[in-house]
Amino acid sequence: MYLLEKISWDNYNESGDLISQVEAYKDYTGVYPSSVHADRIYRTRANRAWCKEREIRLSGPPLGRPPNGT
Repeated sequence: MYLLEKISWDNYNESGDLISQVEAYKDYTGVYPSSVHADRIYRTRANRAWCKEREIRLSGPPLGRPPNGT
């Protein structure tokens, strides 16, 4: 089952939606997820700290610049 939480045709930074999406998941299931898999844009300091406080593993591509291939 998929639920649409927000729709907008305007440009905005989706990283602010992570917490509300996890809270919506908790409201629907009664528990926080054990892990959240997200793109770099969602892995902000605030989102990582919020997930850490709730013992939610936030995983995804490594942050920072990619390693130099030379």
